[in-house]
Amino acid sequence: MNSALQCIVHCERLTEYFRKELYKVDLNKTNPLGMGGRLALSYADLISDMYDERGRQYIKPSGLKRALAEFNPEFRGFHQKDSLDLLACLISGIHEDLNRIKQKPYVERDLSFGDNPTQEQLQSWGREAWEAHKMRNDSVIVDLLHGMFKSTTACSVCRGIAATFDPFSDITIPLPLHKMYIPNTIQSS
Repeated sequence: MNSALQCIVHCERLTEYFRKELYKVDLNKTNPLGMGGRLALSYADLISDMYDERGRQYIKPSGLKRALAEFNPEFRGFHQKDSLDLLACLISGIHEDLNRIKQKPYVERDLSFGDNPTQEQLQSWGREAWEAHKMRNDSVIVDLLHGMFKSTTACSVCRGIAATFDPFSDITIPLPLHKMYIPNTIQSS
């Protein structure tokens, strides 16, 4: 939990958003996908404790841990969990607690297709996909931490190009293990 919290706390613009209490305007207590604002409030309390002028030597994130376990029961107890899973769950929960969209409309995912589309056409399709994403997801998390992947597929028969745009909030990158191994080069005398 510590490593995941250190990562998200060092997202300066997000931390300032909570320190300046801007989150209070965005609390969405009616979102059925969220926690009625409790996870965002627990995170805000943690940020407040971390930047308290009293100079505490340590801070217990137990309130945040309880709220996170309520949001996702996988985080109940004291078993080891993957930092990336915890971070993704925390970001998702904070997003839902702060989602500015109160009534999410149904948005159909589009597949864009064209014969040799120009860069401007691809950018236009990307903007349309982002606008569709924002019709259901609009929070400080989306503003700061979401993006879109563009995937294109070319048909070898008609030479048409299909493009899809998928939102993401984290990117996992596999580490090449064969390049990370360093043999022991220390010799004893």
